Amino acid sequence: QWAMFGSILGPGASSTVTKLTLGQGPRVLLAAGDNDAQDVDLFVMDQDDNVVAKDDRPDAGAVVGVDGKAGDVSGIRFQNARSRGLSLVLAAMLKVLPKPVEYEGWRPGRSMRDSMVRLLGPAAEITQKTGLGFHETPYLGAFLQTNGFSFLATTLTAGETYAFLGAGNEAARDVDIFIEDESGRVVGKDDKPNATPVVVFTPARTGRYTLKLKLADAQAPCFCGMALLRKGGWNIPVGNLDAAMDNMLRCCEQVASRYAAKFLDVPGEWAVIGTILTQGHSTSLSDIRLGTGRRVFTSGGDTATRDIDLRLSEEGPAPRVLVEDKRSDSAPVVEYPAADQKRYRLQIDDADSNGGTLIMTALLDVD
Repeated sequence: QWAMFGSILGPGASSTVTKLTLGQGPRVLLAAGDNDAQDVDLFVMDQDDNVVAKDDRPDAGAVVGVDGKAGDVSGIRFQNARSRGLSLVLAAMLKVLPKPVEYEGWRPGRSMRDSMVRLLGPAAEITQKTGLGFHETPYLGAFLQTNGFSFLATTLTAGETYAFLGAGNEAARDVDIFIEDESGRVVGKDDKPNATPVVVFTPARTGRYTLKLKLADAQAPCFCGMALLRKGGWNIPVGNLDAAMDNMLRCCEQVASRYAAKFLDVPGEWAVIGTILTQGHSTSLSDIRLGTGRRVFTSGGDTATRDIDLRLSEEGPAPRVLVEDKRSDSAPVVEYPAADQKRYRLQIDDADSNGGTLIMTALLDVD
């Protein structure tokens, strides 16, 4: 089923599209012309070619909303009712999605959503045009002050191609990415004055590299994020990324209804981590600094997620479990009073899922 149709029409001419399949649920149909179009009309027809809805007002755009069962609408006719000559007229069919959660009661959630949306488009475009997919840690987010940064030390394989993308919420003016080798030498960067940096990097040797995301300039402190891609990585539909983000933010909203919650903002540390796991497997975030005060950790997954468990331990040769959530649900929450001089390890378990699943985990300051 095509989603958009275009015709070059003279004044008074029309174009009809039949045998449409709109499916079930609310839809919006619209038509508009180029600069020569002065009046564009749109008519929606049923299976018997009867007009069931229309917009024939004398203006250059037409919008019709329909909400019915599959098969109720079978065709559309869009007309160049009046123009200064030949005009290109486009008609589009849109599916109306449920209104997204706005997180009005917890403003950091809106900033995080804004920064992540700015990452999704470029990341999806790169995965479509190249052989790159998402890294096992596909997303990292942090609340940054101007000139502040967060970093991740990870192993990169020689000869493999990676791509790292950054973005902040709307207040960000300049976001930079730096890649450093084990000696601290910068081997890749995008420090140009832009808010959406991209670094494509193929390491000459296998080793530990540090990925740094920096907020170089902004109107105010920002939530910034980084997407990690690699050759032959995971193919994550944008809808899965969106679902995991929404579910995690709903959990954060629940915490924020009980506490004055904010994203963890310990310098250098991440506040949101995305991980891709398969059923029965886990990942651990080690050597985390949490500062001093009460901290809450909560996760949300995509549509394949059934059960997520969280376990917080004190870092050391034999990590001691401090608190865990092993309930059979997909919205775990653990809470612990952290001490500044200590380091912690957070383990995320995919206890049950329908195949590979994306889990996003937030670290919150509720003190």
